[in-house]
Amino acid sequence: MGPRTAPGPFPILVFHRESGAVLAANDAAVRVYGGTRSELFRCFLTDLFPPSDPLHDWTAPWTGSWMMRRKDGTEVRSKIGVLDTGDAAHPATMILVVDAELESTDHTRDN
Repeated sequence: MGPRTAPGPFPILVFHRESGAVLAANDAAVRVYGGTRSELFRCFLTDLFPPSDPLHDWTAPWTGSWMMRRKDGTEVRSKIGVLDTGDAAHPATMILVVDAELESTDHTRDN
């Protein structure tokens, strides 16, 4: 089992900047992917974000619309936020995914 990122309603993935390997993921990322945590940790950036969308510079902070591929092969248009979270010794990039299905769900709590 790999490391987890902070809990929350939106998927958060951390990738190794050079290899593209998944380093960490929260439970929401596992749910959106549609497989098991161990399956997700065998994925690379190009497995989850199809080559049909041109790759951006994953080391630069940016946001935008992107296709995310789930385990079953379906592709979902998502809003992505990318932030460089590593350093020279541990190059990493964090990606926050706001999935179209999650975006339509109210995430507020009743007090």
